[in-house]
Amino acid sequence: MKIVVRQNKDVPPYWELINDNLLFVSPAFEHGDDCIEALEKFTTLIKTPVFIESDGKCVDENLASENSVTVVLREIKSCWVWSLFYVFDDKPAKIYGFTGDKNKTKEQAQSDAQLFCDLIYKAKIYDGYNVLISASRFSLRYAREHGIKDIHPSSKFYKPLF
Repeated sequence: MKIVVRQNKDVPPYWELINDNLLFVSPAFEHGDDCIEALEKFTTLIKTPVFIESDGKCVDENLASENSVTVVLREIKSCWVWSLFYVFDDKPAKIYGFTGDKNKTKEQAQSDAQLFCDLIYKAKIYDGYNVLISASRFSLRYAREHGIKDIHPSSKFYKPLF
């Protein structure tokens, strides 16, 4: 699993979630810093998603919450499926959905979804040239929490003040 932040002159910045295939593309942001800030928020919230069981009577994306990553669990023909949602600018977006017959219980589906969220939380973050993004692009707290280093050779001489 990896996250790629795309930014060039002709296209507003956005990020992609990739696991062998492209899984999700974020909405475009006005500035690169806004894109990184939104990515930090998303990957921080995905560490502790909110799990909701759907009765199937409403559209699952309407269960998504503004300040959390939401996993909607639903039983279909004796199997449990799940969908991962996040709200960008008041618009819910489906990040990923698992449909299959391997989850026979709600607990299995919840565990499966949590493992997926953990993979995203631990994903390395690259730029459009497939180079790891250095710590200088992220908040100090986020960079420390995720083990993001300054990849410039002179970084070994830099000591953070905090």
